[in-house]
Amino acid sequence: MSDVGTPAESASAGTGGGAIEGEGSTQAGVPIEPSGSGTWPTWRDKIINDFRSAKKAKANDGLSAPTFEPPQWENLAAAGTSTILDATRRRHDQAEARMTKAEERAHRLVSVGLTLLAASFVVIGYVVRALAADGVSWTVWPFLALAGLTVLLLSLTVVQALGVDRVGFVQTADPAQAAPLESEDEQRRNLSVQEHRASQMANWTARNKVTEVLQARAWLTRGISALVLCGAVAAATWSLDRVDDDSDVPSSPPSTITEVSVPLASTTTLRPVNCAPTTVPRQGPSSSTLTEPGVQP
Repeated sequence: MSDVGTPAESASAGTGGGAIEGEGSTQAGVPIEPSGSGTWPTWRDKIINDFRSAKKAKANDGLSAPTFEPPQWENLAAAGTSTILDATRRRHDQAEARMTKAEERAHRLVSVGLTLLAASFVVIGYVVRALAADGVSWTVWPFLALAGLTVLLLSLTVVQALGVDRVGFVQTADPAQAAPLESEDEQRRNLSVQEHRASQMANWTARNKVTEVLQARAWLTRGISALVLCGAVAAATWSLDRVDDDSDVPSSPPSTITEVSVPLASTTTLRPVNCAPTTVPRQGPSSSTLTEPGVQP
């Protein structure tokens, strides 16, 4: 820990909140005193401070420690008993446990937010690539608007949750202040008052960390709702594009069946042909026929 403000005040990397809920009313049956002056920067101020140079950056992210009024029981006789000392120590431990619980919740929100943010980028990239291939239609603009809103809300979730795990003021009891006192009763009284002030400081830090966790949770709820709407709009966009594509195809005229009459081949009557051999009359020898000498024709 590094000392911040007075030697009794130290800044730690926080250990945020919520072992005991019921912020702003009572804590373990004991009323929570209202905090005095103190500054807890917003997440915007923290981000801006991160981009400042070392010379211009604000110390402790712009945090300033609050001041608290002394407890009303400080001068009572029972304030020097071991019972009061143990009670103030338990209250201090409970406040620091709330800080630790808040940071654990913030870490879970960061993991969920980054996972959903990465999934959103993948889905948006896929849809944009499909649109580039098929052409942009008016139906995709609602999807792109919701996709941008989803990315914005999930980014705010991560940024707000990361802000919980930053420095916060805590205060510890200093035995050096009680050592010079002579009686043991006065020493216990002094330590009890210091533990009480430490619990007030831890409660103030835990209260601000829990508030940031709740705000980050609200951004996450809005981001998930936008992501669900984005999926619904994407499905509707795809359905409308399919309807538009079907309406652009020209409808073919109804097919008609034409009856074609094919004339049948005319039947030909075959008559029998007389195939009897014809007799050729025999002719006498021609004049050119050579005769043998001595033979009369």
